[in-house]
Amino acid sequence: MATKSGQRTTLIDTVGHAVDMAPIIQLIDPFDVGLLSYIGMSSLDNPATAVKHEWMEDTLRPLAGQMNEALDDSETDLTVDSSLMFRVYDLIKIDSEIMLVLTITSSTEIAVETRGTRSTAATHLDDAVITIVGTAVLEGQTTPRTAKSTEKTGVFNYTQIFEDVVEISSTLEAIEQYAPGSEYARELGKTMKSLFITMDRTLIYGYKYAGTSTLSRSMDGLYAYLTASTQPTAQKVNGASAQLTEKMMLDALLSTYDNGGVVRCHAMTLTQKNAQNKFLDQNRRTDFSATMAGSVVDSYLWDQGVVDTVIDRWLPTDDILGLDTEMIGMGPLQAETLGHEILPKQSRLAQRGQITGEYTMEFKSPKTSYYIYDLATDIS
Repeated sequence: MATKSGQRTTLIDTVGHAVDMAPIIQLIDPFDVGLLSYIGMSSLDNPATAVKHEWMEDTLRPLAGQMNEALDDSETDLTVDSSLMFRVYDLIKIDSEIMLVLTITSSTEIAVETRGTRSTAATHLDDAVITIVGTAVLEGQTTPRTAKSTEKTGVFNYTQIFEDVVEISSTLEAIEQYAPGSEYARELGKTMKSLFITMDRTLIYGYKYAGTSTLSRSMDGLYAYLTASTQPTAQKVNGASAQLTEKMMLDALLSTYDNGGVVRCHAMTLTQKNAQNKFLDQNRRTDFSATMAGSVVDSYLWDQGVVDTVIDRWLPTDDILGLDTEMIGMGPLQAETLGHEILPKQSRLAQRGQITGEYTMEFKSPKTSYYIYDLATDIS
């Protein structure tokens, strides 16, 4: 179907033949703007009041570190990747051994009590995890320990102006059409749906740019956060061209849980939805009277609750996004919600209208979400 620029006229449409309106059904398919519908267009925690929409993020101070050497069962000087998270009188656990920190020797060394004081001394491998399990301050301690905290981080996104135009000739509006009602209203409905599709795509693929007097401003979308260098490697899962499995999905869910997140939805195309449907195959039972084949998985239940499945046809067919949507919002710059306005006529022969809206999105703590990429698209 050809795309026409500029004013719609009677000459553009086929005249004297019945027009097949069936393709219009595609425009109201619920999968067209799956993520935009699920996240919503007014879901920001705080309204956007400037073209640079800002928020603050903070984390708890780290409560675990890592060995930077192998350790025998008698050493009391421990070389670690970083000593910043430790304090004197921290009780630490390496594997199953408990020790008390006595001194912070340097930025990469700590000293502990005589090994075996609290639990059986053991050897430990390089890169072993050191977990702070508590504190044990001396009775009568008069000097407070050194405070440890983290700094808040400022994060921002820009607003982006979305726009489209409807224009028809007055003759086209006046004549009898195959579809009853106003031709302008019909064109407006089609244009609005197209605009929603582009907004959904921006929500997925957008990248922010501050803009200049000649280059327009744009906003970050989901992939800009999920693929960022600051995103933990465990949250960027390479499917290695393998078909999606339940274990693959569960491992990714567990990694977000370890980062303090709860994934609320899995966004995917129907290709990966078909792979997810296969999760039920091993449990499916039928009898001789069954006349329906196949299985459908619309949500995934695990220990942290139900994860909804959201179909979005504009996602890559080999990707799945696991999103903690409590951390994601989209909304307008105040007083700039999406709206339509009839423009002043420049001629009696044409009617024009403009649709505009200025929106942004926020993605707080992206490490609570994940994406799996390069999955198989030939599902068997």
